Amino acid sequence: MPLSRQSIRSSTPGPQPQDDDDQSTTFARSPRRPATTGSRPPTQEIVPRIEAASRTCWAKGIQPVSEPRMQSWRKSMEEPKLRQQLVKLLARTAIFADTTERFRQAIILKFVPAEYEANQQVWDGDAEGSWLGVVVTGRLHLSLQRVVGNILTTSIGPGGTIGDPSLFGLSEKRCIAAIAIVPTMLLTLDAAHFHEILDAVGPPPSLSLILDHVDQLSQLVANAETFVTLDCFRSLEKKCVLQLHANSEPRICYPGQVLMMEGTLGKDMFVFLSGACRVEKDGRLLAELSRGAVLGELAVIGLDRVRSATVVCSSLSVVRVLHTDVFHEILSGFPAAKQTIEHSFIARSARNDVGMFQAEKAALDKLYGCAHPFKSAVVDNILGLERDQATPSPRGLLKKKGIMPLPRLRMENGAIKQHVTAW
Repeated sequence: MPLSRQSIRSSTPGPQPQDDDDQSTTFARSPRRPATTGSRPPTQEIVPRIEAASRTCWAKGIQPVSEPRMQSWRKSMEEPKLRQQLVKLLARTAIFADTTERFRQAIILKFVPAEYEANQQVWDGDAEGSWLGVVVTGRLHLSLQRVVGNILTTSIGPGGTIGDPSLFGLSEKRCIAAIAIVPTMLLTLDAAHFHEILDAVGPPPSLSLILDHVDQLSQLVANAETFVTLDCFRSLEKKCVLQLHANSEPRICYPGQVLMMEGTLGKDMFVFLSGACRVEKDGRLLAELSRGAVLGELAVIGLDRVRSATVVCSSLSVVRVLHTDVFHEILSGFPAAKQTIEHSFIARSARNDVGMFQAEKAALDKLYGCAHPFKSAVVDNILGLERDQATPSPRGLLKKKGIMPLPRLRMENGAIKQHVTAW
């Protein structure tokens, strides 16, 4: 049962032993109260209040730093210059880039560091959690856990974030595994602390599209019927489509984020549950798409994975991402569905190729003139001739004017002879 903000604050876990993560709570986001119209206290008054109330705690799954490192962290939080450097780091992350400086100054006080050794797992795909991680140093690999092995989807370096769908309460499970491939330090933010800052400072307008519609968006993320009704999956058996949905990744995309780059190799398809994006080719706007749009499916279904256009998010969006290796692994268990998909892909590829060739021909015709044969009437019109409908043939016209055409020759018994033509 979802917890209210008051229950979240009252259930915030206290300091935990390093080897015990069972006391933390998974928090579900409740509908947010409308923002009050009264003025809020300035940041200078809020920060000391937050500092006084802040306590070091690690949510479930967070690997705490050593005590000396933690003391160094606390000391750095007391230094305005060092704290400002961390605020600038937040400003370079996708989730906090469009928030106000006031909000970032307050939220940085709720972050706590966590360290992971090389090849150490941050979380697995079935884990529950509600905290966000910002990579400070090192690198993470994100992968989907499958029966045949993990499928690498992407890697995240300094400035990247993980776990934002869980922070907002859109997904109870992580859905994707995160592993540190080198020694990595994260700044972690638990959902309970995030909500405290929302109450103290106010929700940033850049995140209002999610914060104001958490319940609806979480239902969209969990609703498998979203996939069943898609045009590209409508002809497949329902069991197959449900497996595709269960093995897709919910992801939050932020304004200005590039989902696909023209000319690059793609391995994911995107199903827009909310938000909007623009499709560009050669720097020109082709279309603006919104909820229900499916992008990149040809790179997932077929063998040619080169992106034919660039897709950029134009607003805060919630999407489900389906990886090509996962798609084909699931499809291999449904032969009829696989055949349907292959036929559909061939037909669509043929239509795309025909359209591309027609556009190329039209461009060449415009530049050099039409290259294909003309009808006689078109030729006469171009040359300014008037053809008599009773005229037998061009050869007859030449004979009538006393002009004899070149003789037609033929081979007979190794000798060249003139071919007699009946006029």
